[in-house]
Amino acid sequence: MLKGPDGGPTDHIHRLINEVLTELTITTFNELVKYSGVEEALREIKPIEQQNAIFIINELKKRGAINGNGPDVLLLCWMFGSFCAVEKVHGEIKERGAVGYSYDCIFKQGSPELCIAISHFSTDHLSQLINPEYECIFTHHVTDGDPYCRYVFKKKGEKNINLNELGNTLAIIPDFQISQNEKTMMRRWMLSSNWKMVTEAFVKIHGSEKAIKILSVNANRIGQKVGNQLIDLQKNDERSIETAGKIIDLLGIALNQRGSYSSKPPNEFSKEISDCPLQSTNYEICKQMEALFQGICLAFDPALEFRYEKMITNNNSSCHWILNRNTNSNGKKLKDGEKNIDETALEMLKKRLVKGEITPDQYHQLKKILNE
Repeated sequence: MLKGPDGGPTDHIHRLINEVLTELTITTFNELVKYSGVEEALREIKPIEQQNAIFIINELKKRGAINGNGPDVLLLCWMFGSFCAVEKVHGEIKERGAVGYSYDCIFKQGSPELCIAISHFSTDHLSQLINPEYECIFTHHVTDGDPYCRYVFKKKGEKNINLNELGNTLAIIPDFQISQNEKTMMRRWMLSSNWKMVTEAFVKIHGSEKAIKILSVNANRIGQKVGNQLIDLQKNDERSIETAGKIIDLLGIALNQRGSYSSKPPNEFSKEISDCPLQSTNYEICKQMEALFQGICLAFDPALEFRYEKMITNNNSSCHWILNRNTNSNGKKLKDGEKNIDETALEMLKKRLVKGEITPDQYHQLKKILNE
């Protein structure tokens, strides 16, 4: 269920990674709004979002798809960009502008403000970069309960224009010829980029320490949920440290991390990562990843401890994570399935971590004390 015939991650794992990145983006944005307010959050995000617009334009230029700077080109660019986040797009060139529809967006569980941060700001930047005489107006949003997102590119300042009556249809934008694998990778990039964007905005407003403390709690909670899903996929309900280590490695491969995995059975597994698509992001992203993977391991066994000993985003030449099993009160290594005599206390710590009463770093420190 988790590995394909080639030994790599299955489509299910790739979908799961995208679902995790989607939830991380939504929850991080919600925390940003909670602690900053909508106005300040959006003000900080808007300039960062320009990176996504530039990526969309460059990708279409590589494909030779940009010809001109009219509403048809603007619509094509945003349909291509939104295609990363939706299952279906449809576009029409009208006499007085261009109108597009996006269906089944992965952010449909997000807030309307998230749509502004991702979609509105992207189309604003696209218009500014390609043709500042045009603007994009959204008339429908799935986050408002509409069956689709509808958006119209038109000239600025046009008077007496009905956005629902733009004249006759002059052309239909053809479907994009993109393989499923390419779409998966594009979606992965888009999700990572948006997660980085909202995290960066949180750090700029509240600082690194507060960002890690608050956002890591959500990441850990998501990780525990994912860990339980992965356990359900195991045919034999295997919860050993070895299984947890192999799953973390598999998830890393799905994220396009490259490196060498090593094991020291029965109680230690690790990986040295030389290349990762997140290495150009910020340190706070990697701390969330650490909390996410720790949550997955906690679902397998509360006695497991996952941590990064090195991070490229912390000025190291490579990343190195280690997964091990805690010792018991006598300092003896626990065997798979053996109960820690401090398990009740560890369970209490785990619950406090999930509730956000302590940070992942505090959890590790307290757990170490319990096992001394």
